[in-house]
Amino acid sequence: MNIAAKVLVVLVIALSALNCGANFYLFKKRTDWKTRYETDVNAANAQIESEKDTAARWHLWALNQTARADKLQSEIGQLKTAAEERLAAIKDKDKQLAAQERQIAETQELAKAAQANLNKQQDIAQSYKAESEKYSAQLLEAQKTIAEKSEQVASLQKNIDQLQEEKKELVQTNKKISQDLAKMENAWQEAQQLVTLPDVGEFPPPLDATVIDYRNDLNLVVLNVGREQGVKVNYKFTVYRADAYVGKVVVDMVDDGVCTARPVDGMQAEGQEIQVGDAATTRIQ
Repeated sequence: MNIAAKVLVVLVIALSALNCGANFYLFKKRTDWKTRYETDVNAANAQIESEKDTAARWHLWALNQTARADKLQSEIGQLKTAAEERLAAIKDKDKQLAAQERQIAETQELAKAAQANLNKQQDIAQSYKAESEKYSAQLLEAQKTIAEKSEQVASLQKNIDQLQEEKKELVQTNKKISQDLAKMENAWQEAQQLVTLPDVGEFPPPLDATVIDYRNDLNLVVLNVGREQGVKVNYKFTVYRADAYVGKVVVDMVDDGVCTARPVDGMQAEGQEIQVGDAATTRIQ
């Protein structure tokens, strides 16, 4: 017998012995196994009951959670609906705010335009105020002037009254002057002989004129006739006012349509002075 067979035989014997020992041990311990088995079964049943009870509680909890979840789902739906409504309201508010912002912008533009217009009106008002102050000063000056002129008018009225009295006296005097006209004509003839006159070669033709200007400070009379009407230097004109004799003038300068003359000294009516509008003529009246 080789070594392998010997080893195999030994292993078989050892396994047989080990099997016998195990059977003997199990047989000896079988009561403990039964008790443990029953104990384990009871414990397993108790655990099963506990698991069932736990499962029942978990089932009840699950039902409660489901109901709560349903309630929460309902509340979520309500909140969602409310949120959607709130969102719609917010959108409406946004639209209103946008419209208000546009309105505010337009109002601001209008306010700017109104402010600019107000500034312009204020400038105009300031200008008007300055003009008003200027006019007020002018008005005060005018009132002062009016007061002065009123005093002058009163004085002039007094003078007019005096002149009216003098006019009455002059009317009476004019009658006497008319009567003395012939005598004055003779005096004129004599005065003409005393004045050195150039040889004009002819007597003045019949000419009628009007005094259009009289400068007392220059002793100068302007008549509205001239070279075109045949006027020459040293022609003499007799000046009348209405039918009253005023005086005589002698031409010293001739232009086309006008001439200038100077009053002849000593040939003026007493108290009379040549005035614009008086008539002048070369005719002997």
